[in-house]
Amino acid sequence: MLDRAVRMGDRSALLGGWRAILIFLVCAGCSRAPSNPPFHRFVEDVVPGNRWHETKARILHETRNVIFAPFRSGLKEIEVGGDGTIELGALADVGKVSPGAPGFRIEVHRLPAAGGGAVDDAATQIYVPLPEGGDASRLAASKVQVLPAGEAGRRVRASAREVACLPREHVTKAVRIPGSARLNFGIGLEGQEGNVPQSGARFTVEVQRGKERKTIFSQTMEREPDGDQRPWVDATVDLSDLAGSTVRFVFRTEDVRGEENDQGKHVIKLFDWSPVWSSPILYWPEPEEKDRRPNIILISLDTLRADHLGCYGYDRNTSPNIDRLVAEGVLFERAIAPSSWTVPSHASVFTGLHPSVHQAGLYTLGPSQRLRDEETTLAELARSHGYLTAAYTEGCYVRAALGFAQGFELYSDGNVSNFPGGHVEKTFSSAVQWLERDRTSPFLLFVHTYQPHVPYWPPPRFAKMFSEGYSGDRSWNPELAVSEEDKTYSEALYDGEIAYTDEVVGNFFVQLRSMGLMESTVIILFSDHGEEFWEHGGHQHAKTLYDEVLHVPLFIRLAGDDPPSGRVRPQVSITDVYATVLEILAIDRNLPPDCMSLLALVEDPGNRGGYEKNAVFSELTAHDKETGDQGSTTRSLWRMESVTTEREKYIECREKATVELYQLDVDPEEKNDCAPQSEDRVENYRVLLESYLARVAAGLSVSSGSEQGVPVLSDEERRQLKALGYI
Repeated sequence: MLDRAVRMGDRSALLGGWRAILIFLVCAGCSRAPSNPPFHRFVEDVVPGNRWHETKARILHETRNVIFAPFRSGLKEIEVGGDGTIELGALADVGKVSPGAPGFRIEVHRLPAAGGGAVDDAATQIYVPLPEGGDASRLAASKVQVLPAGEAGRRVRASAREVACLPREHVTKAVRIPGSARLNFGIGLEGQEGNVPQSGARFTVEVQRGKERKTIFSQTMEREPDGDQRPWVDATVDLSDLAGSTVRFVFRTEDVRGEENDQGKHVIKLFDWSPVWSSPILYWPEPEEKDRRPNIILISLDTLRADHLGCYGYDRNTSPNIDRLVAEGVLFERAIAPSSWTVPSHASVFTGLHPSVHQAGLYTLGPSQRLRDEETTLAELARSHGYLTAAYTEGCYVRAALGFAQGFELYSDGNVSNFPGGHVEKTFSSAVQWLERDRTSPFLLFVHTYQPHVPYWPPPRFAKMFSEGYSGDRSWNPELAVSEEDKTYSEALYDGEIAYTDEVVGNFFVQLRSMGLMESTVIILFSDHGEEFWEHGGHQHAKTLYDEVLHVPLFIRLAGDDPPSGRVRPQVSITDVYATVLEILAIDRNLPPDCMSLLALVEDPGNRGGYEKNAVFSELTAHDKETGDQGSTTRSLWRMESVTTEREKYIECREKATVELYQLDVDPEEKNDCAPQSEDRVENYRVLLESYLARVAAGLSVSSGSEQGVPVLSDEERRQLKALGYI
């Protein structure tokens, strides 16, 4: 969250003996007030402080900011007492319940006992009413029966949701209506599938001037006949007739059934659903400004290794459209990912933090994979400085539930239930539709696709593009590849997926030009990790930290008619995208350790300027699945770290007691491990890695203190950190 001065947390027990208390000092200062954007958000008017986790609602695959959504706790794992109860205060901050709410609905899943098993899919639903008078704080110590008595030591995974009541209305602050203004908003019925009301809700917008109210919008929304949720419905109201007036807007929802209470009002308690208003925004024409702030489009092409693109020297014509765009901007020849899988890499791009600090993507079995609400994201900062924010993704490991929706007014997970592969055409088409419908400068748009990810199922034209006469049926998934022919064809299909993605991305750029956005928009294209094709005996990713999974594409095109172009040879980290965007947006904020802006390199690709990062640190936490004699399943957890410099790569896994060292300048494929013959170098890297992790954990700056550019602790810093228990 914004303006949180000190963050503290502890590394999970899964990291074994490695223990550190994370202290990270954040300054949320800004050198200038944001210029007035041509829009006004009403969410802040109705919900002071705009508490993100309480003002978002998800319908189908889209999460949006809303005026009101019933309070819900995060998913928590709680140990059940011997009497089968838990304390409500351990599950939810009951003091945050909305005025007038009658109580909570608690959903409980039983977790497996020690030794294995699956989480119980059948949830227990428990209704807990508020005490008489509605004082929720008195509930904190209340005990709730969730399991039969006598099951001491068992754990449950539980969440709490406030039960809402209708009718409900929200009145905004007074606002003056500019000429040619319009009001945009969305409406929806948020709740579980199958639990949407039989009838529906009526949504009404009124304009209030003094004591007079006038209805400008009214619509009833009902559930689908089969009980499924309906998608968001977007609406626009022309406010030209109100130009020059100062008014308040009243957003009112009521159930079309309802029951009369003692005061004759129609009241209904909503246990599983709630009508919601998404991001009501007042727009007006944008004035012509010479110093208009640029738009930002972040494009993440998941699982795309750099050396399979033409602009990085690949011999197959996989990326003609991206290659052409590269000529208009700056390509980073050696961009390194902070991890070799999706969650930690994207979390680092969004926060500028090393994976060991933000901890998103720890390979555990519970909700600790998510990006914590306390972390401040690019979208949050952009939004607080007058930017509209939207994201169109393909969910799964970048889904909203993992914390990536923080700061986005609209966050789409894509219309996919699990993970059947990429949907690049649909995803980019949705992004274009948003630009056509809601585009008002300035904006920050994030677009993500899994298209190059397994399973490799490109359309037939692309599936045949790089293959010759393969007759097998195993290679759409490398897990099934057996023969060398299978493996070769599997890589050919991967290249077909890249070519397909490139065509869609190329069409996206064409549409940006047709909308006149290229001159006013910064485009940053990157990947979160690469893909292995048996270079080190395995396939896919999230298993190693070799170059095939860490070396990723990074391209930046600045706004303007003639932006800087060229190639940057010094090695960088994609984590630096965070600092780069902040500098482009002129947001003055203390940066996380080891996060540096790339803007100077973009503006002058041939000059290293003040960029001092000579080493990139990457991390992977994962587990090995092991089956016992009785068929029980256990997971052996481990963490791997790497240090990549211009000339060397050091890889360490303490839990497995392995170290590797490669001379990249003479062995770029990392085939010859020099560690056994380089004990002194290995020890130096071990100490330097320990020093680096201690620095970033404590929020200390990272400097280039050695010939390799790897940060080194001074004697005094080492003494202080040791005294604090960091090392």
